[in-house]
This record gives sequence, C-alpha cells and structure tokens, in this order.
Amino acid sequence: DLRETHKGREGRLDMLVLPELAVHPRDVETHLVPFVRAHKAIVLTGLTYEELAPGKPLVNSALWLIPVWSEYEGLRVLRHRQGKCHLARDEGAMNANSQRLQGFRPCQWIVEYEWDSSHPKAQPLRLSAAVCYDATDLRLAADLRDRSDVFIVPALNCDIHTFDQMSLA
Repeated sequence: DLRETHKGREGRLDMLVLPELAVHPRDVETHLVPFVRAHKAIVLTGLTYEELAPGKPLVNSALWLIPVWSEYEGLRVLRHRQGKCHLARDEGAMNANSQRLQGFRPCQWIVEYEWDSSHPKAQPLRLSAAVCYDATDLRLAADLRDRSDVFIVPALNCDIHTFDQMSLA
C-alpha cells in the first residue's frame, strides 16, 4: 500500500520521481518494474553510476519506466535512459587523477502522458526531465519551452535555492 502522502486523486498514483543516484541498475527489474506494473504509474529514477561500455568511464543517468497498454501485447514497461551531460563539482573532482566519470546525454526525451481518459480528444501531457545540473543548461530550457508541459529535475543536491529558482524560470 502507498502512504497517504503518495496517493493521488482517488488513491491513484500517476508518477513517482526518485532523485539521481537513488537506485542501483540491478534493482530496476526486481523492485521498480513490479511497482510500475502494480500501480500503472510512470517512474523516473536516478540510477547509481554505471559503466555503459566496457572500459569506459561511468555515467550518471536516470531511467524512465513507462507503463503502456496494448490490446495485442498487454501491459509493457518501456525503458528510456535520460543521460546527464553536465557533471556536478564533486563529480568533476572525482576525475582529478583519471577520468572516472563522463557526461552522457545522447538525447532528450519527451514523454506523452494520456492524463484525461474521459475526453477522447484531450491532448496528452508532455513530460521531460533533466538530471541535476543539466537543468541549468539554458539552451535546453529554451528548446523545451514550447515542447514540454512539465519539466522534472531529479537531483541529489543541497543547493535547494538554486534549483527552486531554476524551476521558477
């Protein structure tokens, strides 16, 4: 059962956002995918540092888990990796002696969420995200201005004031 603070309208949870570095990639299939299937909710979670290619530096990224229903395939969970290009100061310091971390953002996802099933012609809500310091990229914010309705920033950062100001902008 979900805590009262996590319940949406009518006891329904539409989306769960976990901060960057919150979940180990091996826990996605065992913990998050069953959660998505049970609650039919979108999950956007930060993943712990991960080596995407053998011998290459680790990356900091997030993962979209999106439940999709099809008459032919039933309930599927789509997975889209949201990279983080701009490293935080502490992450950059980890590269002092050798490159252990690298920026990684091959694309920018815009997820369409069918939020109003009572109106067949209702436009989907367009969700997009940037992991932590990628949200400070003004070009990204400008590019998404007319393409996204919701901009989510999963971050593990003590500088709440800066992120509040970025969200307001």
